[in-house]
Amino acid sequence: MMNAALPLRLLAQIGMAAFLLGGGCLAAQTTGGQSRASGTATADIVRPSQIEPVQDLRFGTIVRPAAGGTVAVAPNGAVTSTLDLSQFPGNRGAARFRVKGDPNRLFVTFLPTSATLASGTNTMLADQFRANTSFGFAGFDAAGNYQLDVGARLIVGGNQPVGDYRGTFDLTVLYL
Repeated sequence: MMNAALPLRLLAQIGMAAFLLGGGCLAAQTTGGQSRASGTATADIVRPSQIEPVQDLRFGTIVRPAAGGTVAVAPNGAVTSTLDLSQFPGNRGAARFRVKGDPNRLFVTFLPTSATLASGTNTMLADQFRANTSFGFAGFDAAGNYQLDVGARLIVGGNQPVGDYRGTFDLTVLYL
């Protein structure tokens, strides 16, 4: 004897399959009419950013140490050192740049990982560059200006040869 519910269940499954297969195809068909939609295109023109150096990064005058050490200048001008700087306490400070761009726009600053200062063939390394930004991010004021202050650490070797050491470093500002 056959269970009466089985043919009904089978018939329901066949009906559902026919609906899904046939109904899905019918829903995808069109009646020959056209559909139109409009899209939007936008553009935002901004003035190019400009970076103008105002003040050099200054590690100051350092008496040649017997053992190596470091001099660090923070973006706010604070100086820390493992060397004795008491004989020449002044003339140290952060680099300062005047950055101009689109008013109230955010930007990101990219600093170097290191820079070489040289006097003839003698060198020292500056590293740990930092700026007065929040994780590299800052924003222009309502007039499109920002004062960017940059500090770094100078690594001075033991018995570093006497000389006037100079070097350059690059930084980049990109709009967000």
